[in-house]
Order: sequence, then structure tokens, then C-alpha cells
Amino acid sequence: MVKPLFAGERVRLSPLADSDLDVIAQWYADGQWIRMLSAFEVPMTRERLEQWANRYRNDEKSFLFGVRTKDDNRLVGTVTLEDILWNHGTGWLSISVGPKHRGNGYGEEALRLILDFAFDECNLHRVQLTVFAYNVLLSRCTRNLDFNGKDVTANSCIVMVVATICGFTGCYAESGRTAKRTTADFFMEFHKK
Repeated sequence: MVKPLFAGERVRLSPLADSDLDVIAQWYADGQWIRMLSAFEVPMTRERLEQWANRYRNDEKSFLFGVRTKDDNRLVGTVTLEDILWNHGTGWLSISVGPKHRGNGYGEEALRLILDFAFDECNLHRVQLTVFAYNVLLSRCTRNLDFNGKDVTANSCIVMVVATICGFTGCYAESGRTAKRTTADFFMEFHKK
């Protein structure tokens, strides 16, 4: 049996509707939520969110998905696969889960779905994600994903870029090879400090 492309147990990935931008605009009212997105992020108006969404709609190198609960079709987050260099098989991903929905496992499931899409459908070999050191939930989520055990092609890898006050630390895991330090090892060490 073929597994559904954009559906997990509790969430599914779908295109964003214009009405979803109103929900996302409400998330931007939460300063803590904004802080998890970027080192420099400011609240976005509905108009700026429209420009943001349209950038993905018109870009053949980027994909933007809404993360929705399967039971009631509620928007709980967004996930992107972007800045794809098709000739190199690489891309970046980002994820945001709405303030009231964090800590419920939706992000982890959405990351699994977008990684399946990136490696199995887009045939990428390397995907990168920036995780800010203070984003403990995303750090835990990536640790739970066990990238080193992900069933992808032997040439695929996920690069985790961890932003800290002292700079950036690269962390990677490769399928089919033994990485010097797995993502889980890195985050376990990092959060002990």
C-alpha cells in the first residue's frame, strides 16, 4: 500500500488559503512565538503576510504548506521547503506552529511529512534547518526525529544549523553513513550546558 503523500496520523500538509493569513496574523500578536521564528522578526500585517504567501506561490524553488489537523481541518502551523537548488539537490526548511498548538507533536509530524516530500518526491539530497538554541521545543522535536535513522537514500543528509549567542554550530546526520555526532547527541550535549 502506498502511503499518503501529505498526510500523517494527526496532521496533513495543504496549500494556504487566503483566510489562513488572518489566523497567522493573530499568531504574530504573541511576542514569544515571534521570537522562535528568527533572530530578527517583527509583527506582520495582513498585507505583508499576503506578500509572503505570494512569494511562495510564484516561486518554483520553494513550497509553502499549511499544517492542518486531520480531524477538524484547523490550521496549526506552516512549513516551508525553500531556496531549493535543483542542480545540487539541496534546500532549506522552516516550520512554525501556532502559539496555542506548540508542544502537541504537530511540528514533529509536519517535519516528517516535509522531509518525506523533500527526499522522496523532490529527490533532494540535503536539507538544512536553523534551530535557535533558545527554541527548546524545536530542539526536542529534531532530537525525536532521529535523523540518523531516517529511511532515505544513502546520499541524503539533514544539516542542522544551531544558532547560539557565540555563533553558529553545524550538526549533521547522514543516512547510510555514521555521522561523527548525531543530531540527538548534539542536542543532548547542548541542553546539558
